[in-house]
Amino acid sequence: MLESQLWEGSIPAGLKGTFMHNSSRSSCLLLGLLVLLVGTASAQTRAEDANPQLRAPFNDARAKRHWPRSRSYDLQHVKVDINIDWEKKGVAGVSTLTLAPLNDGLTHLQVDAAEMKIESVELTPPSAGQAGGSALDFSHQGDKLTIVLNRAYQTGEEIGVAIRYRARPRKGLYFRGPDEGYPSKPRQVWSQGETQYTRHWIPLYDFPNDKTTSEMIVTVPAEMVAISNGALVEERANGDGTRMFHWKESVPHSTYLISLVAGRFEHHSAKAGKIPLDYYVPVGTGRAAAERSFAATAAMVDYYSEWIGIPYPYEKYAQTTVEGFLWGGMENTSATTLYTDTLHDETAAPNWSSEALVAHELVHQWWGDLLTCKDWSHIWLNESFATFFTNLWFERQYGRDEYDYRRWRDANRYFCEDRADFRPDCDDHRDHFRRPIVWSTYVDEHDLFDRHAYPKGGLVLAMLRGLLGDELFQNALRHYGRKHAGQAVDTEDLQEAIAEATGKELGWFFEQWLYRAGHPELRVEYEWDEDTRTAHLSVEQQQELKELTPLFRLPMEVEFLTASGPQRFRVALTGRRGEFSFPLPERPTRVRFDPDQHLLKRLTFPRSQPEMIDLLRNDPNLQGRLWAAEQLAAPGRNPAALEALREALLEDPFYGMRAEVAYYLGQTRSPAARNALLEAVDDPDPRVREKVMKALGEFRGDDKAASALQQVAAGEEKSYVVAEALGSLGKIRAEGAFETLRASLERDSHREIIRRKALSGLTKLDDPRTRTQLLEWSQYGKPPRAREAAIKLLATLGPNDEEVFQRLLALLNDPYIWARRAALRALGDLGDARALPQLRAYAANEPERRLQREAERAVGRIQPGTRD
Repeated sequence: MLESQLWEGSIPAGLKGTFMHNSSRSSCLLLGLLVLLVGTASAQTRAEDANPQLRAPFNDARAKRHWPRSRSYDLQHVKVDINIDWEKKGVAGVSTLTLAPLNDGLTHLQVDAAEMKIESVELTPPSAGQAGGSALDFSHQGDKLTIVLNRAYQTGEEIGVAIRYRARPRKGLYFRGPDEGYPSKPRQVWSQGETQYTRHWIPLYDFPNDKTTSEMIVTVPAEMVAISNGALVEERANGDGTRMFHWKESVPHSTYLISLVAGRFEHHSAKAGKIPLDYYVPVGTGRAAAERSFAATAAMVDYYSEWIGIPYPYEKYAQTTVEGFLWGGMENTSATTLYTDTLHDETAAPNWSSEALVAHELVHQWWGDLLTCKDWSHIWLNESFATFFTNLWFERQYGRDEYDYRRWRDANRYFCEDRADFRPDCDDHRDHFRRPIVWSTYVDEHDLFDRHAYPKGGLVLAMLRGLLGDELFQNALRHYGRKHAGQAVDTEDLQEAIAEATGKELGWFFEQWLYRAGHPELRVEYEWDEDTRTAHLSVEQQQELKELTPLFRLPMEVEFLTASGPQRFRVALTGRRGEFSFPLPERPTRVRFDPDQHLLKRLTFPRSQPEMIDLLRNDPNLQGRLWAAEQLAAPGRNPAALEALREALLEDPFYGMRAEVAYYLGQTRSPAARNALLEAVDDPDPRVREKVMKALGEFRGDDKAASALQQVAAGEEKSYVVAEALGSLGKIRAEGAFETLRASLERDSHREIIRRKALSGLTKLDDPRTRTQLLEWSQYGKPPRAREAAIKLLATLGPNDEEVFQRLLALLNDPYIWARRAALRALGDLGDARALPQLRAYAANEPERRLQREAERAVGRIQPGTRD
């Protein structure tokens, strides 16, 4: 899918990860004795509750320790035969479960079944000798269905039960269709089972530590198609205006990956070798537009199959775009579901691309589906792997600079979650905290789907690649994949597989990067001793040490460029500070610390301005050049630094470098920077032009910047470049900006990006006419993405506008989920305490965790200290 806490007891939080997770399980006694010597926490105290590194939702008073779920049976097959009630937004049918006892004497079954009516339970004959059709007693309380078997069953026997039920799910299965405000919206139904949502529309075992084969038999109107996991066994017209689809997945998978999508779609097909590839897109999309998003799929299947060493394991691979999907995509086994936003026109490319989303969800078919995290505390084994392997695809397609650029952006996303003030462009609506990547105390499993599970974990895998080297790293992951294919896994399984494949015992690496939190904050000092021809380097870890954040053991490399060529050394920092000396043939002209940028770190390394300029121009590693650009843009730099940045903006061959230099120049707000940005408005890459437009927004009241922005807004063909120009026109309060921005509200674009940025720009003008525009565009019936933006921006009108306040309260009942989220964010920004009762009620009754969390966050913003 694309966008936990330690146990109670007397063990200090700083040791808990080692005690719980060290792969050498015999070490527990020794560690236990150590705990007795150094333990400081009360048995009645959760260290995490008072830990300032943890904030909501992980130190929420409701958070509890979640253990892997115990099982009494092995679910072997699920057969779902349902009809869809389109008017009542429900389903009715039979879920037939085939299972086997894990221990002798099984007399009861517990099945997950939430918010549904169980009508009957019967035995079915899965194997010879068992009578079928006899009714079984059952009780249904909460989301648990307990079935009383007709006798005690032993291991080796099969049991089949048919559960007849009906449900009108509030989550797990979602209905979309036309209404008065959106009469052209297509009628669809689609599922989303992660984390434990499948139980809301199918009674079954719903936890990731078991795998089963599955069948889906569904009847839909004749003009519709139904897509599910596996191969299409049968498609039949029923003669009554309906059509039946029967899909069967023969490779076992966790039940949250069971999928159903039904609606009218345009179908396009391709192949990856012998694997059928299906693209289901809205009617009228056309093959060319579908291929714009999905054409790379076949090459990706081939690449991942070869790299991982396991051929694509399922009968087909379908990608279906649906209306109003709750995530970017969901990697259901053999049948990924995606939001329609991923489809885009030529005016959006390359600023918007489906390639990363397609790669991310596809590689989940191995990391997440074939191997699945045993419980949600190990979700990084799904999501970090998908993040890292997406970056690998980009390296394969576009080269090392692209891979390093994606890692650099991933690091920035993680740092923003770790610290709100990391960069001015950090998202201030997110929680800011640090936690171990493997973390098992939380309010809800969805809270774990954060920037620790995605980008930080992906960067940990990149560090592991750098530590082992490409060959050993690939061997290790191939061994891990082959050994555990078809299984539920935890982090210890990965650690043990690496040891088996490489001989490397990496307990220390896993302990500090997976079971502890934070990252090293390094200060490096360099001196040259001419008499001894020795380079001296001191490296100090300056991060604040807390219960979660340790001193890191850091294998490092240092490179010195001399007249004799580059001289590279490997060293290791094992404490707070290390002193290192390196004999060299002559004084180096360049010093590169961590030259391949393997380490996830924040670095302070004072260098002279000429040295920084040299690194900006000549560092072979993109991240090294980006770091130099950041230093040269710091306050107090002289014109030579800005000229070097200008040169990089105009001449660096990699688009990502030019784009980020544009950002850094904008942050300086200097006339020289403005002039350099004006030179770059015609950069050949639209992604750079977009960043240039945004950077020009830092020059309020600047006529030259305003003129350039007006020209781009009027003449540029790429919609994301136009949108950024419009936003900056408002930000700098250019003359005539209101008229330009209001006129732009009539322009259609991908994801409504032009309207969204125009609305944002209007709010920067301090013009009373903006209020009318925001209220108009927040109305039901306006394009959803633009409407969502207008709702969020209503908060900019201030806390004393009663109509706005009442509008936002009313929007908490809006049919569109992201309109409700926007209203929650706006109410939090307004800070009006009168909203607290409605926000608390919303949090208590909203079924979707992400919206619950938005309501809780809004309460915390209004009333600091309350679940903030």
